[in-house]
Amino acid sequence: MVENKGITLAIVATVFCIAAFIAVILRCYTRLRIVKAFGLDDYFMVAAEFFHLWFTSLVLSGVYYGTGRHMWDLTPENAVTACKVWWLCYLGYCMSMIFAKIAIGLFLLRIAVQKSHISIIWFTIIHSIVAGTVFFFVVIFQCYPVSYYWTSVIPGGKGSCISLHVFTSLGYLYGTVCALGDMIYGILPIFLIWNVDIDRKTKFILVPILGMAAIASCAALVRMAYMNQLLEPDFLWSTVDIAIWSTIEPGLAILASSLATLRPLVKQLSSRFSALKSVNSKDLDSPACNTDPTTKCRRALSFSQQTQTCDQTTTIGIWAEHEPRGRTKMMMGDVESQWSDSQTVAVSKKERAGIGRITVQTDIELMDSATLVGSPTTICAPGTPKVTRI
Repeated sequence: MVENKGITLAIVATVFCIAAFIAVILRCYTRLRIVKAFGLDDYFMVAAEFFHLWFTSLVLSGVYYGTGRHMWDLTPENAVTACKVWWLCYLGYCMSMIFAKIAIGLFLLRIAVQKSHISIIWFTIIHSIVAGTVFFFVVIFQCYPVSYYWTSVIPGGKGSCISLHVFTSLGYLYGTVCALGDMIYGILPIFLIWNVDIDRKTKFILVPILGMAAIASCAALVRMAYMNQLLEPDFLWSTVDIAIWSTIEPGLAILASSLATLRPLVKQLSSRFSALKSVNSKDLDSPACNTDPTTKCRRALSFSQQTQTCDQTTTIGIWAEHEPRGRTKMMMGDVESQWSDSQTVAVSKKERAGIGRITVQTDIELMDSATLVGSPTTICAPGTPKVTRI
């Protein structure tokens, strides 16, 4: 029976490909339909997922032709094809990681305010681009001619490649740079969130969510333990562990960073689920629900009910939903928020992921119910509203 470690590689690649693809789809839905703020980071993440899908298809093709099997168990044609596919996998890996790192950095720029934080993020983005680009071109031109990378498995092939020791050292260097960048992306959210005017519980929830991108550094560090396998003569068999962790790294980066954007979706689903569970005997579609703002038709969504007249600047937390139906609704990153009496408050498309504060200056009476996440304060309906970003 032919030994084959490629099956494990194929399973890992398929699982992370499906998980990352679903996460990106949910990310796009959240940004397009819920927060209505599809940004530059989302475009880069979609590009990263495109290259990740290509990379995964190459991994599966490599397994089909011989990755994970001994050279002596393969025909010369399959050995050449498997090595060629491996070379192409380098390119897919580099492109997916470069775009993913850019997307993560741009996501953090949405909520960065201090110049020092912005500078650190841009430095991390640039150094990731430079490191990834250098590795990309070294991989392409490591052999002369380029085709010698895969034809070298056939005796009599003519060409030359850089020393495997040099290439292995470069792999260690690139892995270190990737892990360093991921750690910066993981630690920085602590400083980005800590001075935001939200309660401590919410901070403890947001920091690990925003720092999820650092998880990818674990795969980069683990892969470094197997880099010496590149020196083994039975290449396709010996390097499967490198292939597995190189498959996990981009999948994990895309998955984790996309999950970090899904809080509005989770909030929306949990609110709807809570509303369904706590609905009383009143019909949600009854006239009272549409005409009487004090009706407790959706008790689960209600934080407080109050009648107040105010002439002040009111700070609203990072998330607010006003019910009953037809009333005010403010969500993270909304381009437009509808107020009662058909009045509108425009919110900048550049709301930094909705994390921060929005101030509304008003002088009119409001009787409404609200759900606030953050630091709940007095809510007033707008007369001539003035919205500013703090």
